[in-house]
Amino acid sequence: MIKKIIIAAVIILVIAGIITAAAVYMKKHKKDYIILDGPGMVRQPHDFIDYCSYSYGGGIEGESEHIELTRHSDGSYKYSYSYCPYNGGEETVIEKTFSDFEPVMDEIREICKRTGVLTWGELPKSELLLLDAPTATVFFRYFDNCFYSVNSDDILPEKGNGIFSDIYDYLKSLK
Repeated sequence: MIKKIIIAAVIILVIAGIITAAAVYMKKHKKDYIILDGPGMVRQPHDFIDYCSYSYGGGIEGESEHIELTRHSDGSYKYSYSYCPYNGGEETVIEKTFSDFEPVMDEIREICKRTGVLTWGELPKSELLLLDAPTATVFFRYFDNCFYSVNSDDILPEKGNGIFSDIYDYLKSLK
């Protein structure tokens, strides 16, 4: 009888040790297993944006504009702006570099936080199709290898109203 009690106690201690070890391991590596599913996340995607671009074009007149802000591995930011007023027109190109001390991505992150754009998921397309009308696209990269884009042909959530103009106005102000 005492032998059975000792065996049961050993089994209980082994199981308790395994559970304790698993709990300690999970607590220590908590950030490795976070599922990113929306507001309230531990690691908000907007805090890790390292690339943003705005593109406009595709209209019948051929006007196009492309602006991008990219963070490099050394922490600096590369800014590129190009504009062409019509098909065959002279293209304006501007490139700049911002040091890692300049918080140039902070406004983009704030816009993304306010709108929740990186948590929208796949958006339905508008049924209204305007042939030869230009479109705008905003593109983000976050967590080094996650990408998300929004097109002016998408039906945006109510919080998304103004995202194209907000991103455009800010990126153009860096010019």
